[in-house]
Amino acid sequence: MKLGDGKLPPFIGYLPPVVDGVLLELVNMSYKDYPPRRGRTGAQLSEDRKLAIDSLRLHFKNKPHQRAVEIVVNAMRQRKPFCLYLRNFGLGPRVYPARNDPFGLPQVATMMLTRFDGEMQERIQFVMSPVVPALCIRNPAGDSGVLPAFIVEDEEWEPLARTLVRNAGLIIMYFLSATSGVLEELDLIRSEGKQDATLIVIEEDDPFKDSIVEALFQVQRNEPPKVGAPMEDFPHQVRRRAKEGWDAVEAKLAEMAHGNVPPPVDASVELPVEFDPPKPLKRFCTDMATKEFDAAMKLIEEKSYEEAEDVLTRSIAYAHWGRDTLGRAITLMTLGRLNLIGFNAKGDAGAYYEMALDVCEEIRATSPMAAQIYPIIEQELEDLRAEAEAKARRRPS
Repeated sequence: MKLGDGKLPPFIGYLPPVVDGVLLELVNMSYKDYPPRRGRTGAQLSEDRKLAIDSLRLHFKNKPHQRAVEIVVNAMRQRKPFCLYLRNFGLGPRVYPARNDPFGLPQVATMMLTRFDGEMQERIQFVMSPVVPALCIRNPAGDSGVLPAFIVEDEEWEPLARTLVRNAGLIIMYFLSATSGVLEELDLIRSEGKQDATLIVIEEDDPFKDSIVEALFQVQRNEPPKVGAPMEDFPHQVRRRAKEGWDAVEAKLAEMAHGNVPPPVDASVELPVEFDPPKPLKRFCTDMATKEFDAAMKLIEEKSYEEAEDVLTRSIAYAHWGRDTLGRAITLMTLGRLNLIGFNAKGDAGAYYEMALDVCEEIRATSPMAAQIYPIIEQELEDLRAEAEAKARRRPS
């Protein structure tokens, strides 16, 4: 079942579009009649898949929502402050319609966090977080950058933002232009009396100037209208332009971080769970992953190794959509064995074993099956490494 030809399946949209896009392409590229696959060799497909699957491993390992929860919980438990970073949609990731690809398939373009938002987060992380841990809120449209982030649906944003504003010792608000959303955030800060604890940074450079992605893919940007936003009651403001602007931001961040920063007002709060597919959708995806895995194992028994790799690729894609960490670990281990036994690709086998160990490590304390397969994967990887070292010693110098 190729995906994305018509209406997208209901389990799409709970991950950043760039991640869903990688998973969709893994599934579609596993079918021999998929047009972009034409002309690709088996080795090229295997290499592309390995790199894509490793990028997915890194994404799922990051866990920004969990880290954000830990910051707030620890701040309230230890009576220590935390910092909230807010930025308007113009500086965060957005999804826009784009032109069709060369095969006539419709596309969207995810304009990821702009370099300005990325640089701001890096400065907050470097200057602010060692003194006052910082976090942010984001929707599922894209990666959050280096800061821990609550990942929530749009309807959960306002109550969460109100809770965090009320309890944050410091607030950093960064925007490109005043919109209705910016006004809403300013009024929220005012309602909690946090103007003195807020640093407003107004971006004066254009983050989308000379955008290559926008030009190449004919992105149809649709930005909200600008509005007037009086801010005389906010004493800490910086207008950022060019390198000198970043120097001013860093100086202000350091000044405020080392000031008198109060701890949270509340002793505990109810925090939202991470934006996730409903259980029936996750169960469907897990069932699909299991079905494809079982089919791949039969193909391996029949020594149909290339076809088995196609089917295992679909299995691991569905395991990601189903948030099935154990399924991912088992499939990674099987891809390692397939590359070793079926293709004699020992380097790729080792890479998959390393990924399997890393994913398995996340759950082996809570999953008996993960605890059982971890030493098996570890031994098979060690055998591969020992063989490579022995071969290197035999090689004439």
